Amino acid sequence: MPILACATTQPPKLLKPRPPLPASSVAAVLEHGGELGLSDYQAKQLRALDAHREEADRTVESELAEDLGAKANSGQSTATPLVTGPSGYRRRRMYAAPEAGTSARARPNDTDIVAAAQRRLDDDDASAWHDAKTLLDDEQLPRATAIVTAYRAEVAKQRAAHKQ
Repeated sequence: MPILACATTQPPKLLKPRPPLPASSVAAVLEHGGELGLSDYQAKQLRALDAHREEADRTVESELAEDLGAKANSGQSTATPLVTGPSGYRRRRMYAAPEAGTSARARPNDTDIVAAAQRRLDDDDASAWHDAKTLLDDEQLPRATAIVTAYRAEVAKQRAAHKQ
């Protein structure tokens, strides 16, 4: 009797930095706090910014799980409302299934939904770094910028290696 195998594909996943890389651009700067001469106040404020980014990332991850679940479970869900995220700005959820009785527009596939979530994570990181720069002095900023640039290049390498 032949054995039947069921091939399942892994759902697309968010690509977050993996060790030894820090979790974010701001975390990369904090790792070099001694080298940069960060004051206790600066370090505290940078940690707060990074915690804010982590909260925003958790919101994205939660919404992604809901959006993929809603897409898989039914084509009938309520319209997606604007969501005020922890970063204080309003944005639409990544996926909104068509409402009952509306024309069936093309639904995004899982890859598109995950790509939108990935862009939000990247935007959250960029926003946190933008805010962090205001805490650094003129002597710290060039080196911190170089640290973040190198960090982001390594993150891009990790993502490229994952796609292969």
